[in-house]
Amino acid sequence: LLMYAALSIATVSMVAPIVAAYPLITAIVSAIVLRGEDLTARMIAGAAVTVAAIVYLVVSTTGA
Repeated sequence: LLMYAALSIATVSMVAPIVAAYPLITAIVSAIVLRGEDLTARMIAGAAVTVAAIVYLVVSTTGA
């Protein structure tokens, strides 16, 4: 529902990368809330690549 609200005020190229980061947010929240959930080096590397890709896409589309 919030995705559609975001699409009404921003372009798809801005909203899509943020929506694509939902698995990253889920992994971080699960590591905090579920103490038994371990973050592995592979998960951290995947998260870093995801964040870097989102930053790259946002900067390249806005020209900042």
